[in-house]
Amino acid sequence: DRPVEDGVAERHQLPAAQLDLAESEVRRLLDPETGLVRFDFLHSLGTWLAPQLIRAFATSHPRAEIRLHQGTGTELVDRVLDDEADIALSSPRPDRDDMAWLEMWRQPLALCVPADHWLAGRSTVSLSDAAGEPFISTPKSFHSRDLLDAVAADEGIEAKVAYESDELSTVAGLVVAGIGVALLPADDPYLQPFRSAVEAGTASIMVSTVTYTRIDAKHPAVFSPAVIGLIR
Repeated sequence: DRPVEDGVAERHQLPAAQLDLAESEVRRLLDPETGLVRFDFLHSLGTWLAPQLIRAFATSHPRAEIRLHQGTGTELVDRVLDDEADIALSSPRPDRDDMAWLEMWRQPLALCVPADHWLAGRSTVSLSDAAGEPFISTPKSFHSRDLLDAVAADEGIEAKVAYESDELSTVAGLVVAGIGVALLPADDPYLQPFRSAVEAGTASIMVSTVTYTRIDAKHPAVFSPAVIGLIR
């Protein structure tokens, strides 16, 4: 039979190994060079801003681990609050006292219409001019849809959405195909169908602005050095 003390030693070895593993994991998370960053962002930022930030961070921190997640603004806020994400690029700014935010930039919106649309030749236009047109937008859970509804309400109209898509590039592509009109970001550098429509003669008229935000450096939360490196 095996001595009793051997079994006791084995039982002590397992917790010790688990403690060593936990200590190693803590060191990894606290190390800005090899730590973990859980980075969330809006779908609309997945084609340009988020990749730029990720590339810059990965270049300066090649051994760090980055976990990505895309979602709607409300979902991203909930994920940060539930400690499922460290940082999120989101919009609009939530009306909460337990979150710190910093405005990154203001993004203009434009009414996008097909090149042969009757509004395309105008130098100025309001959203109410397109009141009878079929609109293409994102689902109601998306902030871009909230913006469309808000601007339409300010104009005293109801934007009748005929088609919905999660991706703004798809929305723009449907406009280019002549299926309807849409309210889209005017300065998204990678919204290629929208740019192609503008180059083809589509009128791009600013009708409102949208604000995207990020964590406020004046009210820092508790982040690992890796997360702080991404913020900076």
